[in-house]
Amino acid sequence: MLVLCINTCGYTLDRALKGSGAAQQEEEEEEEDSSAGSAEHTKKTSLGFTPFHLAFRDIKYHVPKPGHLSKELTLLKGISGVFAPGRLTALMGASGAGKTTHWDLLGTQDRKEGGREEGTVTLNGYPKVQKTFARVMGYVEQFDIHCSQATVHEALMFSGKMRLPEDTDDAVKSKLGQSFKGLDARAASIVMRAVRNTVNTGRTVVCTIHQPSLEIFQAFDELLLLKRGGETIFFGDMGVDQVGNNPANWMLDVSAADAEIELGADFADFYKKSPLKEKVEKRLDTASQPVEGTGDLHFDTAFSVSSLTQLREKASGMYSPAPFATAQGIVEIPYIMVQAVVYVLIVYWMAGFEATATKFFWFLLYNWLNLTCITYFGIMAINLTPAVEFGTVFVAFFFTLWNLTCGFVSPQPLGDVNDEFINVGGIGEPEELMHSFIGWVVLIQFAFIATFRSVSIIALLRLNFQKR
Repeated sequence: MLVLCINTCGYTLDRALKGSGAAQQEEEEEEEDSSAGSAEHTKKTSLGFTPFHLAFRDIKYHVPKPGHLSKELTLLKGISGVFAPGRLTALMGASGAGKTTHWDLLGTQDRKEGGREEGTVTLNGYPKVQKTFARVMGYVEQFDIHCSQATVHEALMFSGKMRLPEDTDDAVKSKLGQSFKGLDARAASIVMRAVRNTVNTGRTVVCTIHQPSLEIFQAFDELLLLKRGGETIFFGDMGVDQVGNNPANWMLDVSAADAEIELGADFADFYKKSPLKEKVEKRLDTASQPVEGTGDLHFDTAFSVSSLTQLREKASGMYSPAPFATAQGIVEIPYIMVQAVVYVLIVYWMAGFEATATKFFWFLLYNWLNLTCITYFGIMAINLTPAVEFGTVFVAFFFTLWNLTCGFVSPQPLGDVNDEFINVGGIGEPEELMHSFIGWVVLIQFAFIATFRSVSIIALLRLNFQKR
């Protein structure tokens, strides 16, 4: 299930996930509290927000046709509709109907690359601006990237902190977003109840559902049904009549391509000529006009909190790439230092180098710089290349170059006094050569590190291959 929830961050997760009985019991307990206590509780568990109508008209999406770059393949063919606050909308359709594509375009425009978009999207009658829309929208993908070291609650709290002002109480810094995939019937019912409770607060919530149970299907107010090829065949209220045991399964069956061929009908054409389509157009005309006394969505600051803490994936639009690129380098420093110390403590004495503090710490510095350099080179290769295959070729070229020009190993200047040197004429004594070049070696290593970090940051800013 994919969830698109506008102004979702202002609703507490723990309150949303409570069952109806538990919620009623809590409400009764709250009524018994003093007015001052109730006001304080409300302040901690709620956050004011503005309801939003998300209207989209004639949304089309074209991508280059495989094998024929001059031709285009249309994935979405004129999708229109209105998502209203306080109403839970379901998006359904067979595989290849364009559900995920439609959500990606509405939720975060930068998730789609290489395609061409058409159509208009408005928020309370004003053109949607992704930078501000991301501040009030929560987009939960069916397959998303999640840090394995963080619990679900920690991930939601972190997202809430990224979106809300710093002076907001922690009790309201939670975002609702769950997936039905892999859940049993009871768990799915609990999640659906949480979604329903969120909608009841006046927020706009839209979900993609795949073969839901009858109980889950009946929780929705509206349905946007697409057919394979990215065309609308129904958008409107759910109604109360039921067809068979599960109307969701019945709709997918009767709207399949085989059913259309058997009936000799085009359901998308029927919908375009139906009174229901006219009703949707009237709703669109109303929702696409700014309400008198309202203004475009805007914020006084670019981010809800300090840019130093904007460390979440860029796809959510919650931060600039520069802090993420900086964090990529800083987080490696402690690990590199531990590796360098452990390695030097073992190798220095086993190699029989001279037991002096000066040479020991020079050896430690060289190894730390080498590990830092190669680590930052790997990060740069990741940020510069779009896929693993390209990265492997890129890294192999430089590794080969370095292996061919890595110089010679000269242990005696570092303290191995038992071995003899074979002096190659014309290059000077090895010890003199090493000591005269120590400063340059350190400077060159730092130059490599600075270069790799700079290229990494530029690659994230300009290329940004980490888009999903």
